Amino acid sequence: TRADAVLARFGPGGGARVWSAREDSGGDTDFAAVAEDAAGNVVVGGAGSDDALLAKYDRSGALAWTREPRDPGGCALGFGGLAYGGGVAYAALDAVNPANGTGAARVAGYDAAGNQVYAALFDRIPDTVAGPLAADGAGGVYLAGSFASSTTLEDELYLARFDSAGALSWVRTLSFAIHDRPAALVLDATGPAVLEAYPASGGVGDERYALLRFDAMAS
Repeated sequence: TRADAVLARFGPGGGARVWSAREDSGGDTDFAAVAEDAAGNVVVGGAGSDDALLAKYDRSGALAWTREPRDPGGCALGFGGLAYGGGVAYAALDAVNPANGTGAARVAGYDAAGNQVYAALFDRIPDTVAGPLAADGAGGVYLAGSFASSTTLEDELYLARFDSAGALSWVRTLSFAIHDRPAALVLDATGPAVLEAYPASGGVGDERYALLRFDAMAS
């Protein structure tokens, strides 16, 4: 047997179901994040078969397109997060740095027709994992994730910003707790905020959360 993913839209206040759509990638399919544009179109991201999967549905629930993005080396990508900004759907993906073969987070942007119009590779730090992201509407993208620190031998937090051309504007790293992992990222006029999940002393399954607020330069 295999599992398909289902996307459903409900009326205001969680009312009646307006529409539902099923995604079958040929194997087990899982949706991990969803983002909506101003026109009511929806992009979902997750995993299909062995690859990362992106799919767009229009406001009536009809499938517009699907994409299975890969890195330049042809490796399958894991999915980290999804955001809309300026008419572009941005996806955070796990990739491989072609220079040294280590893990590297990548951001890919797709226009309304599903054409890739944006690409950014985060290779400033080795062994990074992609997490949630947020778009500022002017072409800039903020990405949060984690990396394996060779100093603390733990997973630490990073927050990076890319400009409209995909160039890295800045990156900040933070060791807040044991095994830092971002759970969510939001952006407003004052700067980004990261919701972090970290294990408590109770071990596996016993998590704590912290909200980390930054200014526009993440200082």
